[in-house]
Formats: sequence, structure tokens, C-alpha cells
Amino acid sequence: LHQTTDRFVSGKLATRTDTLNTVINSRGDAEEQNITTSQTDETGLVASLKVTSFQVLKKRTFDSNHNVTNQFILTYTNVSKSDLKDAQEIRSTGFTSSGVAVNQVIATYSDAAKTSLIDCKVIYNEVVNPQGYVEKSIVTTYFAAVVNELGDITYSKESDKTVTVTTSFDNRGNALIQDIKKYYYDDKSAAADKEIFYEHQGIVNSGYDFHDFAGTSVITSYKDISNADISQVQTIKYLTRDRFGNALTQTIDARDADGVLIDHKSITNVYVGDLAAMKGNAKTSEVMRYSDIAGTSLIERTFTETLAFDLKGNALHQTT
Repeated sequence: LHQTTDRFVSGKLATRTDTLNTVINSRGDAEEQNITTSQTDETGLVASLKVTSFQVLKKRTFDSNHNVTNQFILTYTNVSKSDLKDAQEIRSTGFTSSGVAVNQVIATYSDAAKTSLIDCKVIYNEVVNPQGYVEKSIVTTYFAAVVNELGDITYSKESDKTVTVTTSFDNRGNALIQDIKKYYYDDKSAAADKEIFYEHQGIVNSGYDFHDFAGTSVITSYKDISNADISQVQTIKYLTRDRFGNALTQTIDARDADGVLIDHKSITNVYVGDLAAMKGNAKTSEVMRYSDIAGTSLIERTFTETLAFDLKGNALHQTT
């Protein structure tokens, strides 16, 4: 009924997952669960654990291999359930031997009553390797969805599509090399599928820490759908992060297709309070933009301060 799972990486405690199965069916499937996820800070010590999410899961149907095919998930930022992050209706089919669903439909709402739809994503994991890592996925986002709690999710009004191809993973499944193409939907387009290409990026990640946060990301932006015409290359170095993955200090170097420096940015973010940090809302953010890599020739300085937050950590008043 009640389990805890500690995940260690390189000898350090990364996360603790506490699972309470409140309803179990005759086949041993947990139909209702409460899952609390806690994460350590950079020390990896048990004493540093803090709750990062609390989920209430209602699993309505399973296939013959105990995979969940129909479920509803409420995700909160705290165990008191005072701050709902989102509510998701999920339908999954076509499970691989590793347990990864080939097809998923996820309707995400901002409220538990499911009256305010954020979006509906249709996910096709076209290529899944034997380790369960998704090598190619196609995610299509829709503006509208109708949920049948005991059946399917019907979606309409396409917004955009993202095709992600991952050609290299580390030994924990983190993506090292990715190619990402994005399209938007235009019903006036002459194209048969009405989808218009608008963005292409190649991403190389490295230096993952024991919380699986990347240390460096190199993002190459292309002008076209091929890899022939480079627009810009950005090298992002995450020097320090908080337990929620927010960058506290980072640098971004932007270069043109010939490798000539466009600018060098040094960014410092300060977060106050866990609720605001969970949502990525900084108390202050300072961006120093330089024309040289050494950071001696300042172009401009931008300072943004959040003067007021609500009780859920949302920014109410900002100055820049």
C-alpha cells in the first residue's frame, strides 16, 4: 500500500518518491494513488529533501499487461493541495515491451473541474529503442478537446507540431544530441496538411548533474528545414541551478554562421520562496550584455524585479 523509492546517482541522493496506493483492484493494479516527489539540493543529503510535486492519480483502465490506458492526474506544488499546477486527462495505447506508450493524447487543464483547457497534445512516439528511450517523437498541439472520462479524447483546431529526433542519450536516458523541427497550422495554406515550417534547431547537451540538469547546451538554429543554412549558434552554460532546475547564474554566447561573436550575456536570477521558484518566477533577474567574450565591453544592462507575488507564487507586479 505504501512505498518509498530513493534514487541515487554517483552516490548522491537525487530524489525520493513516496507512493500511497489508496485503491487496488482484483488484479493488483493501483487504481488510485497519491505520489509525493521530493528532491535534494546540490549536497544530495537526506536533510535537504524538499517536496517538488504532489500528484493524485485516478487510473480508470488497464490493458492485459497492467499498462494504464485511461487516467486522470491532478498535480499540485504541495501536499496540502492548496496550489494546483494542472489537471491532465491521458489516454495511452500501443505499449512497447519497455512500457512506453507509442500513442498518447493528453488534455491539460488549469483547474480540477476541467473547465479551462490549456491545450491538448497528441503524441506519437514513432521510434522507441529497447531501453525505452524515445528516438523520434511527433507532438501535435490542438486548441480544443472534448473528454469522455470512460472513453476517448476528441481533439480539434490544430495549433502546431514539433518533430524531435534524438540520436544520442547518456546512460540515464538524458538527451545528448537532438534535432527539432517545428511547424504551425494555417488553414489558408496551399499545403495538403496545412502545416508551415517555421523553426529548426539542433541541440547538443552535456555535463548532466546528478539531478539530470544539463550543464551546457549548444543550440544551432537553421534558416531552413535542412542543416545547410545556419542562422545562429548559442552556447548556454548553466553555472548554478536551484533544486527546481531554475538557472541561478548562466552565460549565453551567441555567434553567427561564421563563428563571429554576436554578443555575450551573463544572467543572474534570484528566487525567493519555493512556490515562486517552482513556477520559474524570479524575484530579480539581471542580464548583462557584452560585445566581447571577456565581459569587459558592456552593451546594456537589464534588471527586472518582481515587486509583488500572490499566495501561489505568481508574479503580480514587475518593473524592468
